[in-house]
Amino acid sequence: MAPDLAGSLASTFTSAAIYAPQDGIPATKEARTQAETIRGLVADGKDPVGDEQAARERKRSTKVVTVRDAFDYYLEAHGTKLDRKTVQAHEQTRDALPNPLLQAPAENVTPSLFRQHIKAATQAPVMQKRHLGTPKRSGSAR
Repeated sequence: MAPDLAGSLASTFTSAAIYAPQDGIPATKEARTQAETIRGLVADGKDPVGDEQAARERKRSTKVVTVRDAFDYYLEAHGTKLDRKTVQAHEQTRDALPNPLLQAPAENVTPSLFRQHIKAATQAPVMQKRHLGTPKRSGSAR
């Protein structure tokens, strides 16, 4: 190989390595596409950077609310409005439930699942009457 050809190939491969896409850095075509998208958002009066930051902040601040958290929140928010016996009854119910249910996300626990756990956790008639009574029906039955 001629020295000038070898030098030119080396510089070509070196510059290709410098401009090759890396993690998090888009290739030229992708960058142009992203720029066009951002220009369109700005033209519509939106803030693409602010929207991304807000989305990241929402994701970061999202906390999974467990059944225990829901019980504690309810007792904290309504404890002063309820009589002492009712508060104690709710605390007794919370303490009787199994740990896996208390640590489950509250949005995944249905009334029927809650009732199954109450039934399995205790045979006390008072607790069963309190929680296993006739379920409320939604809508009108005409």
